[in-house]
Parts: sequence; C-alpha cells; structure tokens
Amino acid sequence: MIMESSLIVIFMYLMVLKWHVQSQVDSSLTSSSSVEPQYLDFDMAQYGPDGGAFSSPNFPNYYPQDTILFYQFKASTDYRVQVEIDFFQVRGVTPQCTHDYLDVFLNVTDFNLVHNIVNDQLLHRYCGRNKPPLLISLTNLLLMGFFTEDTQTERGFNGSFRFISAQPYRNNLIRQPCDYIFNSSISKRGEFFSSTYPGTYLPVRI
Repeated sequence: MIMESSLIVIFMYLMVLKWHVQSQVDSSLTSSSSVEPQYLDFDMAQYGPDGGAFSSPNFPNYYPQDTILFYQFKASTDYRVQVEIDFFQVRGVTPQCTHDYLDVFLNVTDFNLVHNIVNDQLLHRYCGRNKPPLLISLTNLLLMGFFTEDTQTERGFNGSFRFISAQPYRNNLIRQPCDYIFNSSISKRGEFFSSTYPGTYLPVRI
C-alpha cells in the first residue's frame, strides 16, 4: 500500500512538472509571435562526419534581443548527432529560465512539427551558466531552440558537432530505446549502452 501511494505521488509530480514546462514553452511562443523564427541547418551531407562549429548570433559578442533561432542537425540514416557546448552564458536563472534560454531535443523525427516536438520531446531548458552536458541524439536528428527577450543579453554560447555511427547502439537491440537481448549462443562477449551514451540520457515519459 505504501509503495502504491508513493508511485501515485511520483506520477502526479511528473504530470505537474510536464504541464509546467509545456505552459512555459507555449507562453514563450505566444509572447514571441511577432518575432520571425530563423533556422540554421547542419547537414552531414554538407559537413561530413567530422562536423564543424556553431554559436549564438554575434558570438563572442552579445547576442541580439528578440530572437527565435532553431539549430537543426541532420545525420545520415545510420548515424547520430553529437553536440558539445564549450562556452555558455545566457541570461536567466535555472531552473525557471524565465528570460533567455536554450531548449534541447534529442528524440525527434521531424523538424517540421516544431510545436509538437516542443510539447512532447523537450529534454531540458538551459540558461545562466548551466552549460548543457555532452549531447547525443536518439535518432539521426537533433534540434536546439534559442529564445531571447527584448531586454539585456549576454555573450551566448558556442560549441562543436559531429556525426557518429549508430551501429554500436543497435547491437543486440530488439526495441528502441533500451530493450536488448544477449544470446550466449551467438556471442560470449560484447558491450551495450544506454540509449544516448556517453551523452546525457533521456528522461522517463509519462
């Protein structure tokens, strides 16, 4: 009985947390409706597996006010995206991030459904000096959204990206993201990973 009660409390907490994040995003999109979103594409077909660098606008100088900028990373089908942030300075205080922030999405399948992606697949919202950890996409796509207000700004961020093979994550994988079967009649030794290792792992979805 105690365990069931604890599970109910945890479930309710996660639902409230999801509603809070969703309402913040919806509010931000509504208040910024007069700002035209911009898109930057980083395609493996153009950059090759070694990738390249990216940054907030004007970096290392202060980024502009009233900005909605989406960073769209696309690997080939048999690859994933790896992103590493080197410097991060965005106006705001975690965990609220009520001013400027960077939203990260690791589990996306389509860049065209931005609103649905924001509601359902947000990994985390970053601001202040809370630099994102190493990021590895679950699919061949990775999306980041940078939102700024019409007030003071900061220096922003810069980082690098590359494209890594998805094959190590598929060995012995039966069902995404982490359903593995290891058969001793096939192999006596091997290795396995959490779904986005060595990057930060995905949260549980309710």
